Amino acid sequence: MELSPWLQTSWRSLQQAIAADRTPASLLIEGPNGLGPETLVSRYISAIMCQNSDNEPCGFCHACDLIKSNSHPDIHWLRPEEGKSGIGVEQIRQSNRWAQETSQLGGYRVIIIEPAEAMNESASNALLKTLEEPASTCLFVLLSQNSHRLLPTIRSRCEVWSLPMPSEAMVLEWVSNQTQKSVPSYVAMLNSYLPLTTLRFVDDGWGSVYSQCEQELVSFLRSDRLDTAPLWKLISKADAPMVVILGWYWVLLVECQKQAFKLNSSSLLPGVSDVAKQLTYEMAYTQASRLQELIEQLSQNPGLNAELLVVNWLYQFD
Repeated sequence: MELSPWLQTSWRSLQQAIAADRTPASLLIEGPNGLGPETLVSRYISAIMCQNSDNEPCGFCHACDLIKSNSHPDIHWLRPEEGKSGIGVEQIRQSNRWAQETSQLGGYRVIIIEPAEAMNESASNALLKTLEEPASTCLFVLLSQNSHRLLPTIRSRCEVWSLPMPSEAMVLEWVSNQTQKSVPSYVAMLNSYLPLTTLRFVDDGWGSVYSQCEQELVSFLRSDRLDTAPLWKLISKADAPMVVILGWYWVLLVECQKQAFKLNSSSLLPGVSDVAKQLTYEMAYTQASRLQELIEQLSQNPGLNAELLVVNWLYQFD
Protein backbone atom coordinates (compact mmCIF):
# COMPACT_ATOMS: atom_id res chain seq x y z
CA MET A 1 0.00 0.00 0.00
CA GLU A 2 1.31 3.44 -0.96
CA LEU A 3 2.24 5.57 2.02
CA SER A 4 0.62 8.98 2.34
CA PRO A 5 2.80 11.88 1.13
CA TRP A 6 3.33 13.39 4.60
CA LEU A 7 4.84 10.09 5.82
CA GLN A 8 7.35 9.72 3.00
CA THR A 9 10.18 11.68 4.64
CA SER A 10 9.94 9.65 7.86
CA TRP A 11 9.79 6.44 5.85
CA ARG A 12 12.94 7.25 3.89
CA SER A 13 14.78 7.91 7.15
CA LEU A 14 13.59 4.59 8.58
CA GLN A 15 14.68 2.81 5.39
CA GLN A 16 18.16 4.27 5.74
CA ALA A 17 18.33 3.07 9.34
CA ILE A 18 17.30 -0.45 8.30
CA ALA A 19 19.79 -0.55 5.43
CA ALA A 20 22.59 0.61 7.74
CA ASP A 21 21.64 -2.02 10.33
CA ARG A 22 20.81 0.69 12.86
CA THR A 23 17.43 -0.71 13.87
CA PRO A 24 16.80 0.52 17.43
CA ALA A 25 15.82 -2.02 20.08
CA SER A 26 13.14 0.41 21.28
CA LEU A 27 11.51 2.92 18.95
CA LEU A 28 8.98 5.57 19.99
CA ILE A 29 6.97 7.11 17.17
CA GLU A 30 4.95 10.11 18.30
CA GLY A 31 2.22 11.79 16.31
CA PRO A 32 -1.57 12.17 16.30
CA ASN A 33 -3.80 9.49 14.81
CA GLY A 34 -4.89 11.94 12.14
CA LEU A 35 -1.48 11.43 10.51
CA GLY A 36 -1.89 7.65 10.28
CA PRO A 37 1.27 6.65 12.21
CA GLU A 38 0.16 3.02 12.36
CA THR A 39 0.54 2.72 8.57
CA LEU A 40 4.15 3.88 8.85
CA VAL A 41 4.78 1.37 11.64
CA SER A 42 3.22 -1.43 9.59
CA ARG A 43 5.51 -0.61 6.64
CA TYR A 44 8.53 -0.46 8.96
CA ILE A 45 7.77 -3.83 10.53
CA SER A 46 7.08 -5.41 7.14
CA ALA A 47 10.46 -4.22 5.86
CA ILE A 48 12.26 -5.63 8.90
CA MET A 49 10.53 -9.00 8.69
CA CYS A 50 10.67 -9.41 4.89
CA GLN A 51 12.84 -12.35 3.82
CA ASN A 52 13.74 -10.97 0.38
CA SER A 53 14.59 -7.30 0.85
CA ASP A 54 16.85 -5.15 3.00
CA ASN A 55 14.65 -2.10 3.53
CA GLU A 56 11.41 -2.54 1.55
CA PRO A 57 8.82 -5.31 1.94
CA CYS A 58 8.70 -7.44 -1.21
CA GLY A 59 5.04 -8.34 -0.68
CA PHE A 60 5.24 -11.98 -1.75
CA CYS A 61 7.63 -13.88 0.56
CA HIS A 62 6.30 -16.12 3.34
CA ALA A 63 6.79 -13.42 5.99
CA CYS A 64 4.99 -10.79 3.88
CA ASP A 65 2.10 -13.20 3.26
CA LEU A 66 1.77 -13.82 7.00
CA ILE A 67 1.81 -10.09 7.70
CA LYS A 68 -0.89 -9.43 5.11
CA SER A 69 -3.11 -12.04 6.76
CA ASN A 70 -2.34 -10.67 10.26
CA SER A 71 -0.98 -14.06 11.30
CA HIS A 72 2.78 -13.55 11.63
CA PRO A 73 3.76 -15.45 14.82
CA ASP A 74 6.58 -13.04 15.72
CA ILE A 75 4.55 -9.81 15.58
CA HIS A 76 2.51 -8.85 18.62
CA TRP A 77 0.26 -5.78 18.96
CA LEU A 78 -0.63 -4.65 22.48
CA ARG A 79 -3.72 -2.46 22.76
CA PRO A 80 -6.26 -1.84 25.52
CA GLU A 81 -8.46 -4.89 25.95
CA GLU A 82 -12.09 -4.63 24.91
CA GLY A 83 -14.06 -2.49 27.31
CA LYS A 84 -10.94 -1.01 28.88
CA SER A 85 -9.15 2.27 28.25
CA GLY A 86 -5.74 1.23 29.58
CA ILE A 87 -3.02 -1.34 28.98
CA GLY A 88 -2.51 -3.38 32.14
CA VAL A 89 0.52 -4.88 33.79
CA GLU A 90 -0.42 -8.45 32.82
CA GLN A 91 -0.37 -7.50 29.14
CA ILE A 92 3.11 -6.05 29.55
CA ARG A 93 4.32 -9.09 31.46
CA GLN A 94 3.14 -11.23 28.56
CA SER A 95 5.06 -9.00 26.15
CA ASN A 96 8.15 -9.38 28.33
CA ARG A 97 7.83 -13.16 28.05
CA TRP A 98 7.54 -12.87 24.26
CA ALA A 99 10.67 -10.72 24.25
CA GLN A 100 12.68 -13.58 25.76
CA GLU A 101 11.37 -16.25 23.38
CA THR A 102 13.14 -17.30 20.19
CA SER A 103 11.63 -16.07 16.94
CA GLN A 104 9.55 -18.77 15.25
CA LEU A 105 10.73 -17.73 11.79
CA GLY A 106 14.35 -17.11 12.74
CA GLY A 107 14.32 -13.31 12.63
CA TYR A 108 13.13 -10.68 15.07
CA ARG A 109 10.21 -10.65 17.41
CA VAL A 110 8.43 -7.29 17.25
CA ILE A 111 6.13 -5.95 19.96
CA ILE A 112 4.03 -2.88 19.20
CA ILE A 113 2.36 -0.98 22.05
CA GLU A 114 -0.45 1.34 20.96
CA PRO A 115 -1.14 3.80 22.42
CA ALA A 116 1.86 3.68 24.70
CA GLU A 117 0.41 6.34 27.01
CA ALA A 118 -2.44 3.93 27.83
CA MET A 119 -0.09 1.93 30.06
CA ASN A 120 -0.79 2.41 33.75
CA GLU A 121 2.05 2.99 36.19
CA SER A 122 2.54 -0.69 37.01
CA ALA A 123 2.59 -1.61 33.32
CA SER A 124 5.08 1.16 32.56
CA ASN A 125 7.42 0.02 35.30
CA ALA A 126 7.20 -3.59 34.11
CA LEU A 127 8.09 -2.52 30.56
CA LEU A 128 10.95 -0.34 31.76
CA LYS A 129 12.80 -3.34 33.17
CA THR A 130 12.77 -5.02 29.75
CA LEU A 131 13.78 -1.85 27.89
CA GLU A 132 16.76 -1.46 30.19
CA GLU A 133 18.05 -4.93 29.25
CA PRO A 134 16.64 -5.58 25.76
CA ALA A 135 16.86 -8.97 24.11
CA SER A 136 19.04 -8.89 21.00
CA THR A 137 16.34 -10.44 18.80
CA CYS A 138 13.34 -8.43 20.00
CA LEU A 139 12.24 -4.96 18.92
CA PHE A 140 9.76 -2.76 20.77
CA VAL A 141 7.80 -0.10 18.87
CA LEU A 142 5.77 2.36 20.92
CA LEU A 143 3.11 4.52 19.27
CA SER A 144 2.01 7.62 21.14
CA GLN A 145 -0.26 10.59 20.56
CA ASN A 146 0.59 12.12 23.94
CA SER A 147 4.14 11.09 24.72
CA HIS A 148 4.32 13.64 27.54
CA ARG A 149 2.20 11.17 29.51
CA LEU A 150 4.89 8.48 29.28
CA LEU A 151 7.36 7.92 32.08
CA PRO A 152 10.46 10.01 31.26
CA THR A 153 12.57 6.91 31.88
CA ILE A 154 10.67 4.99 29.18
CA ARG A 155 11.10 7.82 26.72
CA SER A 156 14.81 8.00 27.51
CA ARG A 157 15.22 4.29 26.67
CA CYS A 158 13.72 4.76 23.19
CA GLU A 159 14.88 6.30 19.96
CA VAL A 160 12.23 8.97 19.41
CA TRP A 161 10.79 9.83 16.00
CA SER A 162 8.31 12.71 15.81
CA LEU A 163 6.16 12.72 12.70
CA PRO A 164 6.26 16.09 10.89
CA MET A 165 3.01 17.93 10.24
CA PRO A 166 2.01 18.41 6.59
CA SER A 167 1.47 21.85 5.14
CA GLU A 168 -2.03 23.22 4.67
CA ALA A 169 -1.56 22.95 0.90
CA MET A 170 -0.63 19.26 1.14
CA VAL A 171 -3.65 18.51 3.34
CA LEU A 172 -6.09 20.31 1.05
CA GLU A 173 -4.67 18.73 -2.11
CA TRP A 174 -4.71 15.22 -0.64
CA VAL A 175 -8.24 15.47 0.76
CA SER A 176 -9.50 17.00 -2.49
CA ASN A 177 -7.95 14.14 -4.47
CA GLN A 178 -9.49 11.56 -2.14
CA THR A 179 -12.99 13.06 -2.21
CA GLN A 180 -13.04 14.72 -5.63
CA LYS A 181 -14.39 17.81 -3.86
CA SER A 182 -13.10 21.32 -3.37
CA VAL A 183 -12.14 21.68 0.29
CA PRO A 184 -12.15 25.17 1.90
CA SER A 185 -8.96 26.03 3.75
CA TYR A 186 -10.81 26.58 7.04
CA VAL A 187 -11.73 22.87 7.09
CA ALA A 188 -8.07 21.89 7.36
CA MET A 189 -7.51 24.44 10.14
CA LEU A 190 -10.61 23.28 12.03
CA ASN A 191 -9.17 19.77 12.00
CA SER A 192 -5.70 20.86 13.16
CA TYR A 193 -4.24 20.21 9.69
CA LEU A 194 -4.54 16.46 10.22
CA PRO A 195 -5.24 14.87 6.82
CA LEU A 196 -7.18 11.80 7.98
CA THR A 197 -9.27 13.86 10.40
CA THR A 198 -9.98 16.40 7.66
CA LEU A 199 -10.95 13.59 5.28
CA ARG A 200 -13.44 12.21 7.79
CA PHE A 201 -14.92 15.69 8.26
CA VAL A 202 -15.57 15.95 4.52
CA ASP A 203 -16.68 12.34 3.98
CA ASP A 204 -19.13 12.41 6.89
CA GLY A 205 -20.61 15.77 5.95
CA TRP A 206 -19.68 17.42 9.23
CA GLY A 207 -19.68 20.91 7.73
CA SER A 208 -23.37 21.29 8.55
CA VAL A 209 -22.80 19.89 12.05
CA TYR A 210 -20.08 22.47 12.65
CA SER A 211 -22.40 25.26 11.50
CA GLN A 212 -25.08 24.13 13.94
CA CYS A 213 -22.59 23.91 16.80
CA GLU A 214 -21.09 27.31 16.08
CA GLN A 215 -24.52 28.98 15.83
CA GLU A 216 -25.75 27.36 19.05
CA LEU A 217 -22.62 28.55 20.87
CA VAL A 218 -23.20 32.11 19.66
CA SER A 219 -26.83 31.95 20.83
CA PHE A 220 -25.68 30.74 24.24
CA LEU A 221 -23.08 33.50 24.56
CA ARG A 222 -25.63 36.16 23.58
CA SER A 223 -28.01 34.96 26.30
CA ASP A 224 -27.66 35.19 30.08
CA ARG A 225 -25.47 32.04 29.80
CA LEU A 226 -27.55 30.14 32.35
CA ASP A 227 -29.56 27.79 30.12
CA THR A 228 -27.03 25.21 28.96
CA ALA A 229 -29.60 22.57 27.98
CA PRO A 230 -29.92 23.37 24.22
CA LEU A 231 -26.16 23.53 23.72
CA TRP A 232 -25.49 20.39 25.76
CA LYS A 233 -28.20 18.53 23.83
CA LEU A 234 -26.54 19.44 20.54
CA ILE A 235 -23.04 18.55 21.75
CA SER A 236 -24.18 15.17 23.08
CA LYS A 237 -26.59 14.19 20.29
CA ALA A 238 -24.98 15.56 17.10
CA ASP A 239 -23.74 13.26 14.34
CA ALA A 240 -20.10 14.02 15.19
CA PRO A 241 -18.43 12.59 18.34
CA MET A 242 -18.47 14.81 21.40
CA VAL A 243 -14.70 15.18 21.68
CA VAL A 244 -14.60 16.20 18.01
CA ILE A 245 -17.17 18.96 18.59
CA LEU A 246 -15.32 20.14 21.68
CA GLY A 247 -12.17 20.22 19.55
CA TRP A 248 -13.95 22.53 17.11
CA TYR A 249 -14.88 24.83 19.97
CA TRP A 250 -11.25 24.87 21.08
CA VAL A 251 -10.13 25.97 17.61
CA LEU A 252 -12.86 28.64 17.60
CA LEU A 253 -11.65 30.04 20.91
CA VAL A 254 -8.03 30.06 19.75
CA GLU A 255 -9.05 31.94 16.61
CA CYS A 256 -10.99 34.41 18.77
CA GLN A 257 -7.75 35.22 20.58
CA LYS A 258 -6.08 35.96 17.24
CA GLN A 259 -8.96 38.29 16.35
CA ALA A 260 -8.17 40.36 19.43
CA PHE A 261 -4.76 41.12 17.93
CA LYS A 262 -6.07 41.55 14.37
CA LEU A 263 -4.25 38.39 13.27
CA ASN A 264 -6.68 37.56 10.51
CA SER A 265 -6.16 34.28 8.70
CA SER A 266 -6.87 33.35 5.11
CA SER A 267 -8.48 30.27 6.66
CA LEU A 268 -10.86 32.35 8.82
CA LEU A 269 -13.41 30.07 10.41
CA PRO A 270 -17.09 30.76 9.86
CA GLY A 271 -18.48 32.15 13.09
CA VAL A 272 -15.22 33.39 14.60
CA SER A 273 -16.22 37.05 14.40
CA ASP A 274 -19.62 36.37 15.98
CA VAL A 275 -18.08 34.42 18.86
CA ALA A 276 -15.26 36.95 19.34
CA LYS A 277 -17.78 39.79 19.76
CA GLN A 278 -19.19 38.03 22.82
CA LEU A 279 -15.88 37.36 24.59
CA THR A 280 -12.92 39.25 25.95
CA TYR A 281 -9.48 38.01 25.02
CA GLU A 282 -8.97 36.86 28.61
CA MET A 283 -12.18 34.83 28.61
CA ALA A 284 -11.37 33.20 25.25
CA TYR A 285 -7.88 32.30 26.50
CA THR A 286 -9.07 30.93 29.85
CA GLN A 287 -11.91 28.89 28.38
CA ALA A 288 -9.69 27.47 25.65
CA SER A 289 -7.21 26.31 28.30
CA ARG A 290 -9.97 24.76 30.39
CA LEU A 291 -11.45 23.09 27.32
CA GLN A 292 -8.11 21.58 26.34
CA GLU A 293 -7.89 19.96 29.78
CA LEU A 294 -11.50 18.79 29.52
CA ILE A 295 -10.93 17.16 26.13
CA GLU A 296 -7.90 15.29 27.47
CA GLN A 297 -9.91 14.13 30.50
CA LEU A 298 -12.75 12.79 28.36
CA SER A 299 -10.38 11.17 25.86
CA GLN A 300 -8.46 9.35 28.59
CA ASN A 301 -11.46 8.40 30.74
CA PRO A 302 -14.57 7.60 28.65
CA GLY A 303 -16.47 6.62 31.81
CA LEU A 304 -16.51 10.14 33.25
CA ASN A 305 -19.77 12.07 33.58
CA ALA A 306 -19.41 14.10 30.40
CA GLU A 307 -22.57 16.14 30.98
CA LEU A 308 -21.39 17.33 34.38
CA LEU A 309 -17.97 18.31 33.05
CA VAL A 310 -19.16 20.02 29.86
CA VAL A 311 -21.99 21.93 31.55
CA ASN A 312 -19.59 23.08 34.27
CA TRP A 313 -17.27 24.36 31.54
CA LEU A 314 -20.15 26.23 29.88
CA TYR A 315 -21.12 27.89 33.17
CA GLN A 316 -17.61 29.35 33.35
CA PHE A 317 -18.43 31.70 30.45
CA ASP A 318 -19.34 34.27 33.09
